Amino acid sequence: MKQKEVSFRKTLVLNVDRDGDIEKKTGLKTPVMGRKRALEIANKLLLADPEEADGNAIFAAIKVFDEIGGEEGKEKQIAVVSGLESGGIKADRKIITELTKVLREFPADNVILVTD
Repeated sequence: MKQKEVSFRKTLVLNVDRDGDIEKKTGLKTPVMGRKRALEIANKLLLADPEEADGNAIFAAIKVFDEIGGEEGKEKQIAVVSGLESGGIKADRKIITELTKVLREFPADNVILVTD
């Protein structure tokens, strides 16, 4: 039996920083949406800490975002969310809260996760 091809209309490229390095090292608050803001936060993070893996992961998310085709009738968005330095359930709850905000603004039917 042939599997039916799924067609997505709204794709979200999502970068998740679970341990909260972005906010801690840049002073910028998440969630962040849009390519320009993602690039800004990645640059600021890597200038603060050139060895920070989360900065490279944001650049990878931007690369994926740029490579997604802009087919007619389809939309794309990029977002960066972060948890907390303490980790655990509190970090996960913060990520869920931020992702909920992002999805209210851009109700995606497809998510591409890019993380370190």
